[in-house]
Amino acid sequence: MRGIISPIDSTSISRQFARLMGGDITARSILNQESTFICEVLLSLVSSVDIIAPEMTGAVIGLEPGQPSYRILVAEDVRENHLLLVRLLELVGFEVCAVENGKEAIALWSEWHPHLILMDIEMPVMNGYESTRQIRGMEGGKEVVIIAVTAYAFEEDYTTSIQAGCNDHITKPFLEAVLFDRIAHYLGVRYRYSEEVLPGLDQQTLVHKSLTAKDLQVMSPEWMIQAHQAALDLNDTELHNLIAQIPNQEQVLANALKYLVDNFQMEAIATLTETVLSAE
Repeated sequence: MRGIISPIDSTSISRQFARLMGGDITARSILNQESTFICEVLLSLVSSVDIIAPEMTGAVIGLEPGQPSYRILVAEDVRENHLLLVRLLELVGFEVCAVENGKEAIALWSEWHPHLILMDIEMPVMNGYESTRQIRGMEGGKEVVIIAVTAYAFEEDYTTSIQAGCNDHITKPFLEAVLFDRIAHYLGVRYRYSEEVLPGLDQQTLVHKSLTAKDLQVMSPEWMIQAHQAALDLNDTELHNLIAQIPNQEQVLANALKYLVDNFQMEAIATLTETVLSAE
């Protein structure tokens, strides 16, 4: 059946990915009791994180005035992902609601009638393909814009998304500029842009700046633990509070961390702080 992958096929695909990363997946089973799958890959803690400024002249900071109030539904079962998307879209000025499976997406679409749905494909209860098909078959369901969001970038995945009724297909992970561009394309949204990435910080300095574990060692272990937890929680408010505690003479570090927070690169902060904490 289209859209369903058997456990054997899924394990085979996962094993290929593990082998590409220099590892493997093995399994052991006890009949009618349990199965244990072990995935081993070669990983290493990074010593630095490159900060790459966007190519655009400024980041999207809001919607131009005089436009309709656009409603966007985020259907995503991974909590961290949907929190990030909701936060990103709300900061710009969209009305946003989030659900965790395709069945909830259908119910909320019927009540709320969003202009656009970001539809994750792999969800429990009902996947994104089936949810899209059902919405398209309901009254008014052909008008809403549905963009499939998936970790698979193969041509057949794009084709399957379109056949299910999606208007477009975005592959994870994606740049926020790509997301905003697709939304503008389908809804005709007009954005306001910042004139510079970080006020008072030369962009060429930002482009070439690499944060290292050594850069963060000017801060106390207690600060590092709090920053690491805040990054894991996607708590930008707490991170901004912690950045404000950085001494004035370390302004380059403060600006670099602020750039990561403002551009939703929390994983980079979590990785760096973990590196420092692991070395202690």
